[in-house]
Amino acid sequence: MWITKFLSRLSPRALAVVVFLVVFGGTGLVVGYFFNDAIRFRTALMRSLVASMCDDVAEMVDVELHESLVAPSQIASDEYRRALAPLAHYHLRHQNLEYVFTVREGKAGREYIVLDTTQDPAVVQKERQLGRDPKPSTLLEPYKTIQDQTAARAAMKEGKTYVFPEFYTDAYGTFVEARAPLFDRRGNRIGYAAVDFNADLFEHYLNEIRLAGLVATGLALLLSLAITMAAAGMRRRTREYQAQIEAAEAAERTQRSAAEKANAAKSELLAIASHDLKNPLSAIAGISGLMLQMKKASAVPGKVSEDLEGLETIHGSAKHMSDIVRGILFNEGVESGGLPYQPVLVNLDPLCREIIKFNTAAATKKNITLRFEAEGVLSGKFDPKLLREAVDNYVSNAIKYSPADRATIVTLGVKATAQNIVISVQDQGPGLTPEDQSKAFGKFKKLSARPTAGETSSGLGLSIVKTIAELHGGTVGCDSQPGQGACFWIKLQNKTVES
Repeated sequence: MWITKFLSRLSPRALAVVVFLVVFGGTGLVVGYFFNDAIRFRTALMRSLVASMCDDVAEMVDVELHESLVAPSQIASDEYRRALAPLAHYHLRHQNLEYVFTVREGKAGREYIVLDTTQDPAVVQKERQLGRDPKPSTLLEPYKTIQDQTAARAAMKEGKTYVFPEFYTDAYGTFVEARAPLFDRRGNRIGYAAVDFNADLFEHYLNEIRLAGLVATGLALLLSLAITMAAAGMRRRTREYQAQIEAAEAAERTQRSAAEKANAAKSELLAIASHDLKNPLSAIAGISGLMLQMKKASAVPGKVSEDLEGLETIHGSAKHMSDIVRGILFNEGVESGGLPYQPVLVNLDPLCREIIKFNTAAATKKNITLRFEAEGVLSGKFDPKLLREAVDNYVSNAIKYSPADRATIVTLGVKATAQNIVISVQDQGPGLTPEDQSKAFGKFKKLSARPTAGETSSGLGLSIVKTIAELHGGTVGCDSQPGQGACFWIKLQNKTVES
């Protein structure tokens, strides 16, 4: 994800800035949302409270008594005091009510104050104790307001209580005003009751909300700083771990490069030495073989010749060393690519029969019969030169390790299916232990079994077979029980069509 990639490239300081902005910005949005929501809720609650108070006042008004007050001089009458008493009592019970009054609506939209609770001495005393100095209105004093009354009149015309949406401020303070219509017995609207709610209480509530918002913002800031420091610390540790990993990988690359160079130098030295030894050893083996034949031809029957034994030792040692050098050169050539893998469509029947024919002489000397068995279509895509080398190694090993003192059979078998071709060589030798089987295909591995007629072994033949099989995309293995012979096999994919 692009965000992950972007963050992974940032330095600890840059990451800290991003994390701080994201966390603090997110918490700030949340705090701001709840702050505004709290203000909206508190405003709605206050408006509902003021409307409820205004409804209470409207219900307390004795409309008939209210309508009997028609002259300013009646302000000192018993009728006025009786009409004002319930409103004044209500005013005294609610600290934040600053004005409670009624208004009579006249002609041409004129309005006149009828009842005003600040005419009550107890109310005036209470207001002064609260630090307020209200100005009482006289009976039938014209009422003028600075607020637009269009919406209020429309609401009261429908019989609804109306709360002004905005606070209004005058010389006596800041208020929220509500009005509830007054109706006579015939259902005619004669005026309205009004309350002025002092906004100080609302400001107190708002200050509490603001304080809570500041505290929440402070906590968000602390949380953001804590997360930011943790993120920066993690990034620093990650950078340190990454640097350590990169240093370790660089050291490993250096060591691997040194090892590869050393291995290449070893292989080159081994190849050079083997190549330089191949021709002299071949010459020694050839000359000693010729001398051995001449010596045997001139030897006196029944007489032991030390020269003959010496020549046999020289010839056997030279041949053994020549086989080792040949195996080393072949193995190094395959691994280094000096012997290219060139697969073509091959018929395995004649190839296997040639290998049987080539090894018949060595087998006959040990009274061993070579047998070839085939099943299925024996055509496949292989490198004939390399495959011949692998199968010949199997057959020559079977001859080496089969007993020479009794008639035995070595079977070269090929079984082809639609998926695989399996080439196997079954001998009647001493078999392999589980330990021998686990290391049989390693380089220069000496097994517990020994050739039965003094033949030599370089320890490279089976490793060469394994390398050739892997070049073909195949596998090798051995099925054996000690004392019951061994079956060495190569399993190859059956590729009958050129790609």
